[in-house]
Amino acid sequence: MRAPEGTASLVRPALPVHKGVIMSATDPTRGSAQQMRQKVQEMEEAAQRASDPQERQKLQDKARKLREQSERQGGQSEGIDPTI
Repeated sequence: MRAPEGTASLVRPALPVHKGVIMSATDPTRGSAQQMRQKVQEMEEAAQRASDPQERQKLQDKARKLREQSERQGGQSEGIDPTI
């Protein structure tokens, strides 16, 4: 829709809306960290249910590594040195 010549348009185009997406303006990695923690929880629960000792150990190791990665990323986004 165009404004008549010589007049300014008071209509602005709408911004795109992404339903179901919530992002923090201060920390865009927060959602990613939450997803990692959820995945760690799922792996730990699967490890508890595993009847095969090797599979249990494999899942526990993966969960530990992912938890450590999550903690490192969380510390970096907060300006904390995880090596201290």
